[in-house]
Amino acid sequence: MANESNKAGPGVDGARADRAGPNDADGAAQAELGRVLVASDSPGALVQPEHWLAPWPVVAADAQAIVAAIGAERPDIIVLDLALPAAVVPLLRAVRAVDPVAAIPLIVLAAEAGDAARAEALAAGADDYLARPFSARELAALVRSQVTLARTRRAAGERLAGLLSELAEVRGDLASIMDGAGDAFLNVDADLRIVAVKKSDPPMVALPAEQLIGQVLTEVAPEFGPVAAALRRAMGEHRAVNLNFLHTPSNRWFSVRCYPGGGGAIAFGNEITRRKTAEARLKQANAELEMRVLQRTRDLNTANALLEAVFERSPAGIVMADFEGRIVRANAAFERLVGLSGAQLRALTIEHLSEPSDAALNQVLLEKLRAGEADTFLTETRFRRPDGGVSWVENFVGTIDGEDGRPRYLVKIVQDISSRKAAADEILASRNELRFLYDWLQHVRKDERIALAREVHDQLGQILSAAKIDIKLLLEDVQSSSAGLPRRKLVQELSSASDTLDQAIDSARSIAMQLRPPEIDSQGLYAAVDWHARDFERRTRVRVELDLPAATGGPTCAGAAALFRILQEGLTNILRHARATCVAISVQRRGHRILLRVRDNGIGIAQARVRQSGTLGLVGMRERAVLVGGRVAIRRLAAGGTLLSALLPVSEFRHP
Repeated sequence: MANESNKAGPGVDGARADRAGPNDADGAAQAELGRVLVASDSPGALVQPEHWLAPWPVVAADAQAIVAAIGAERPDIIVLDLALPAAVVPLLRAVRAVDPVAAIPLIVLAAEAGDAARAEALAAGADDYLARPFSARELAALVRSQVTLARTRRAAGERLAGLLSELAEVRGDLASIMDGAGDAFLNVDADLRIVAVKKSDPPMVALPAEQLIGQVLTEVAPEFGPVAAALRRAMGEHRAVNLNFLHTPSNRWFSVRCYPGGGGAIAFGNEITRRKTAEARLKQANAELEMRVLQRTRDLNTANALLEAVFERSPAGIVMADFEGRIVRANAAFERLVGLSGAQLRALTIEHLSEPSDAALNQVLLEKLRAGEADTFLTETRFRRPDGGVSWVENFVGTIDGEDGRPRYLVKIVQDISSRKAAADEILASRNELRFLYDWLQHVRKDERIALAREVHDQLGQILSAAKIDIKLLLEDVQSSSAGLPRRKLVQELSSASDTLDQAIDSARSIAMQLRPPEIDSQGLYAAVDWHARDFERRTRVRVELDLPAATGGPTCAGAAALFRILQEGLTNILRHARATCVAISVQRRGHRILLRVRDNGIGIAQARVRQSGTLGLVGMRERAVLVGGRVAIRRLAAGGTLLSALLPVSEFRHP
């Protein structure tokens, strides 16, 4: 090539203008081009602009040399620098026939610039053809573009091979998945003829799968019309189409996904009957839930209204406060209880309302609520009123949690127990009275027993002893007399003994009547009252004015006996304390109740003694009345004296 300096021909001036190109392009530019193998029919004499190729290996333009150099150099591109146009095509065919060279880009540098020569070289296997004259920059650009193109082709080939390998793996995996999956599969062509099919289990079509191939879907299974329409849409719109399909013969639901591809369309289907059933149930449940939520909302609104009404109209006082004791809200009952309005309460704290002596205990319990150690507590405490009064309340305290789940407000529900406290004090006093009454009754019983024993011993015993002596003397006389006693003496002695026994009988009757007047059982209450009034008048010389509905008759029940005992106790108290000279006794029937009034003209009972625990006679009368469901009242009269009233229920009236 060195001897053919004229092959630059007319392009020598252009080559000279580009002489700086190779000098600037070596280094980084040459490294960018990769490995270049130059095959020249004049390898020892590369001229401008071919001398730019000098840094790379240069071999003879021979197929065998080129193949050997490829094995050693592994070039990215081969440049054939040929001076003889006739050698281009044979060399290209020889080189391209060798397998290692088939994938390497090859550029021909030749002197002949005709289109025919260029077409012939490209047809023989050249990737590009550059005719002289050309510049070094043109040569570098051509080499660079072909190297880049070769690299792109190589990368694309490698990528294609990888994709083909992956595709094969995917096809294998897909086949395995389709064989093992429960989904049904259908592949049709553009005319909806079945190409491939995998039937569901249990199958929806009776024919075997191999007999379905080549059949039109809608002809072998008309019920698959919606699926066929979806397949046509997928092919026509070139997109996936999904539908839920009800297979009416089996009443089974399927989810079908249709995709265009394979010259037709593919459909995948999996059974969703359970899901559809569940969705229907869920829909029904949602509808029912919505109805319940709506009803619950109505109930909640009603409950809120009721709660508000209960809060405002509750007979118990309700107050809300924070943990600092500041009152947030109170109902009307609480306002009445403490004697303050809502506006006044909101300016105060619970501590201002509480009795100071109760504050310490309340504070301890509130700290337990704040710490979560207790949910509620119940105490009895006192509230001070603006008028100076004190109200006893039963105090139930709970908490209302805030959004953080921690106690935020206190709720107090208070019930006025002042009357209960007073009743408890009365009960305690009554118990003390009963204790004294029991002791007094024991004492009275002892005295009665002593009096009875004395009466029996002193009177009845003496009378019976005298009778025994008379009978004993008579017996001795009878035994000592052989001829017998005279009739007159015998009658006299028996009469004396009979008189003595009559006295004993009278004494026994007197004792029995003191224990229980027999007239209540035999003649009724009115006769018993009359007898006792006259006996009291006879023994005490106190005048008795008696007003009875009748002389005999009246009730004979336990109430009548209790009324008679109250009368006895009342007359006893008059005898002991009243200094009276006249007593008025009145008994009146009022339906099934009897009213007893005993009024004297004495000094009158002191008001302090009416409820005094030591006045056991009065306590006894009240207790007797309470036991039969009645009541007793005692009061001092303004004109002087005392009035005892007893109203008791009675029954079993005896009519005169």
